[in-house]
Amino acid sequence: TLRFDRLWECELQKGKVKEPASHYFRGILAGFFSKLLGIDYEATEIRCIAVGDRYCEFLLTPRKRRKTIF
Repeated sequence: TLRFDRLWECELQKGKVKEPASHYFRGILAGFFSKLLGIDYEATEIRCIAVGDRYCEFLLTPRKRRKTIF
């Protein structure tokens, strides 16, 4: 779990959205930790200042592999 205060992406959307709004930064976190640790990670924003929380908080979890049809 990672917390960030005053995340610029969410500051710009404060009070304008009803769901967590940090799609760009969430992707950066997932990509960074996936490359760093060699495991495919997914980042989920569980708290967001854009919807009134005091900080943005992200949960990083290993991504589940999808079954392929072929």
